[in-house]
Amino acid sequence: MAGTLIEFLPGDNGKSSGFGVDAELRAERVVGVLADEIEGLLALETRAFQQRAETENEAIAHALESFLAHRARETAFAARSTPRAHVAGRGHRPTMGEGADVYGRLDRAMLLMLVRLAHLPVPGDRMADAPPATATQLLDVAAVYGLSDTPRAAEVISCALARRPALAAELADALNLAADLVELANQAAASYVTSADNSAEAGLFRVRDAAFTLHALAACHPEALRGGFLPSTGPPSELAAALGSCYDRVLASTSPAVAAQSEVAGEARAHTLLLFAHALGATGSPDVGARS
Repeated sequence: MAGTLIEFLPGDNGKSSGFGVDAELRAERVVGVLADEIEGLLALETRAFQQRAETENEAIAHALESFLAHRARETAFAARSTPRAHVAGRGHRPTMGEGADVYGRLDRAMLLMLVRLAHLPVPGDRMADAPPATATQLLDVAAVYGLSDTPRAAEVISCALARRPALAAELADALNLAADLVELANQAAASYVTSADNSAEAGLFRVRDAAFTLHALAACHPEALRGGFLPSTGPPSELAAALGSCYDRVLASTSPAVAAQSEVAGEARAHTLLLFAHALGATGSPDVGARS
């Protein structure tokens, strides 16, 4: 590999990218090459793998970071029963173990790479940038894998928090920032109750994405979220209050006729409900949330 790996870009998500047939075919070729490269690394025995991970630290970190940042998220509940489906405007759900699917191969290889790196010793400053090294990357791991391979996502996040104790504080700061963003989106989405205009729907997309990511984190690693979202004592966090306000003002009051124009309202409502259920220690399933 000569110390480099292909970067995963937004257009590499195939049909879900919406860029046309030529872009889809190119994306499949790129994804196939990247999957081959990662699988080649994973095939190495422990000592050789650690040596390559240390000498090619920056290239591996960049490939993982670009994948976690740009891999399409699957926020739709209906598509979870058909993991191979690529729907325009939606993500492609990670398909663990389906080796014939080039995207499934890459999803699985990237997750196994994250797991294997998480358990390697860290001598000195080497491999210090191996994802998830930031709060954003930790949330990306949850968003991509938290609902499709919950145990392994939890394993990666637990190792990251143990290896980098400062990540817990960074995550709390990220949640505080998210509260402001959700509140702005909440204000834009409020008009969706009476009219599904573009700005209102854009606000709903932002609320949905925030609720989805936090739902995935709460499902795979509730300890990482609970203290900064719903503390055991005192008032709820600003983020919890913002999402609760959005649910009361928009999601719970959205009429079926308006919601039918766009699935994003139903997805936002379901992910918000399941987020609070997990954060409170209750159990829930996507089917229950989707019917709420």
